[in-house]
Amino acid sequence: MEDLGDLIGDVVPGDHSEQVTAEKVCDALVRFDQVETVVDLGCGAGGSLAYFEGRKPGIAWTGLDLAFSPELLERWRGRGELVVFDGVHLPCADDS
Repeated sequence: MEDLGDLIGDVVPGDHSEQVTAEKVCDALVRFDQVETVVDLGCGAGGSLAYFEGRKPGIAWTGLDLAFSPELLERWRGRGELVVFDGVHLPCADDS
């Protein structure tokens, strides 16, 4: 298994303390021309959907979160596919 530092080391600055967002990491690591589907584990209100749609219109987005997540219950945006789970067993097929 690769070390997390090895995977994202090129996009994490070592010479300053600028905040590094998930979007900045994705922009640096993901080849959106080769991505068809995104699964957001812990999607909350689904905020990442707009980011991914902005990078690749029509991308298939699935959000996974706890059925009792306050963010999910209060602010779900209603787009994309939403799957709730128990926080332990992911409802996805192996190797999917």
